[in-house]
Amino acid sequence: AIGVGNLIPLIGVLLFGWDLPSILVMYWIETGMIGLVNVLKIRKSMALGRPTVAADGSVERPIVRAAMTGSWLLALMWLLAYGIFWAILGPFVIQIANGGFYEGASQTGWSGASAEVIAWGTVSLAGGQVVAYVLDYVIGRRYLTVTSLELLRDPFVRILTILATIAAGGVGIALIGAPVGFLAAMVVAKTIVEIRFAQAAPAPVD
Repeated sequence: AIGVGNLIPLIGVLLFGWDLPSILVMYWIETGMIGLVNVLKIRKSMALGRPTVAADGSVERPIVRAAMTGSWLLALMWLLAYGIFWAILGPFVIQIANGGFYEGASQTGWSGASAEVIAWGTVSLAGGQVVAYVLDYVIGRRYLTVTSLELLRDPFVRILTILATIAAGGVGIALIGAPVGFLAAMVVAKTIVEIRFAQAAPAPVD
């Protein structure tokens, strides 16, 4: 699902000339969606009671009302911290997309991002994240194996890894002329990073 969601930006780069500033902004918006999805993950995982092993060896974790209340509190506190972090990064992303923020950035020739491109790309990327959550975390029951530390930590690592890679690699590509091949390779690399993050936790074993 994540791979399919990232196909639209790749197709946009290869066939419709989508530029790097627009892609950078849509990726930043996607990291915001990742935070919202993680709230659902925290709530679902933390609202489960102590696991029990059935006679057939399967693991069962009953939903506990008190845990449900605590899970929402933890999820909202986490979202507040993540939202502040995400919002602080926003102005820097916008400045980079506009060819500012640091000395020499104006050499990229960037003058802003396309709202239409951002809208199409964001819908695709966000849709991929939501579908991946349903298929892998809910239906695939990854919530049975993911740890609290992973839920609280990984989105922060993810946002830094993706944005640092895109910002540093993207500026470098722009300075040498932003050839389509290099830009497409960057989109593919970002997709691979996303999929690796999604595969980090082991699947539940019955």
